Amino acid sequence: MLRRFLVAFLLSSPSLLFAAIVEQASPGVVRVVVRTSPSWDKWTSSKNPETRQWLQTNLWRMMVFSPYFDGKVSWYHCAWVYVDMYAIYAKGEVAKTHPDWILKDPSGNSLYIPWGCHDGTCPQYAGDISNPDFRNWWIANAQKLERIGYRGLWIDDVNMEFRVGNGEGKQVAPLDRNTGKPMTYTNWKRYVAEFMEQVRKAFPKMEILHNAIWFASAPQREADPYVRRELAAADYINLERGTSDHGLTGGSGPFALNRLLEYIDNIHDLGRGVILDNGGKTDEYALASYFLISSGRDGVGLPHYSPAEPFPGAHIDLGDPAGPRETWNGMLRRVYSKGIVLVNPPGNPQRQIQPASFLRSADGTKATQISLGPAEGVVFSGESTSGTALTSAIKVAK
Repeated sequence: MLRRFLVAFLLSSPSLLFAAIVEQASPGVVRVVVRTSPSWDKWTSSKNPETRQWLQTNLWRMMVFSPYFDGKVSWYHCAWVYVDMYAIYAKGEVAKTHPDWILKDPSGNSLYIPWGCHDGTCPQYAGDISNPDFRNWWIANAQKLERIGYRGLWIDDVNMEFRVGNGEGKQVAPLDRNTGKPMTYTNWKRYVAEFMEQVRKAFPKMEILHNAIWFASAPQREADPYVRRELAAADYINLERGTSDHGLTGGSGPFALNRLLEYIDNIHDLGRGVILDNGGKTDEYALASYFLISSGRDGVGLPHYSPAEPFPGAHIDLGDPAGPRETWNGMLRRVYSKGIVLVNPPGNPQRQIQPASFLRSADGTKATQISLGPAEGVVFSGESTSGTALTSAIKVAK
């Protein structure tokens, strides 16, 4: 019902529809996305043609930082450049020259993005996204990045949650410049949606990614009109912890894995893609989760994948899905023409899987029995192209 409501609302509201720049691929192939860090400098700075070729061939997209990567877009053409939606860095020039762009509490104290706070301060002030001058400055800076040649904007902190706080990291409602009163949560969501729509309009040829909080505005979530507008203003939604979030549960509660996957279904209904930006779990669990939801518009973060740690599963092609994911023996399953994936949700008991003659895509080996614990997954490549044959050949040990 929620998915039908969401699509109907958007189709009846042309002002909320934006042309998405979402590359379509086969749902059975892997599209790896890497968020680079200093540990990747040894590869992104390399002038070795083989290293550069590996990055170009194996990484569908990279999230990178300016100005470090500015001179590298000439040979790597699929970089999303990092920008924050409302950060004004405490030690930066903008904080000195435009203190009026920083959100304040009713007593006039500057407020922060509540992250990394200690000793009464945080590294990033919270910019006033309702201020037209701040928005115009933000867009002008992003236009410079567009001219450098970046493929898209990886926008962090697209927080439909009310994330503004004091130096201790505690939530504080800032003074709303438009009302002269403490800002309401509703107005905060409206300002985020309006700002992201303005960004989308300013960059019609760039890919736009929002690093968003999937459970924002609970319990209504996607039924919230401002959340819908924010989603519609992006090409891709990044789920920072993917299915590896330790807060996910089994079952069907508000923070269940199944609820997260339904949220992804809603994004797909908009024609948008999702990046399962996994971390902390195995590459195989990340890959199995990706294939559960893959629409051909999505990407996946493999937490340990790099030129130093090749992962055979990153190169498989499972072919066409036989249908959507389904529940099977208490697990989540999706059948493809050339393989099958299984995920055991968080909190589930351990399962013993008998995969017959299939190859385990994590290492290309055959296994007669696999133990699948809670929050674990497996990807099998089958010798048969028959989805029916694949399903009947995998059993759960009693």
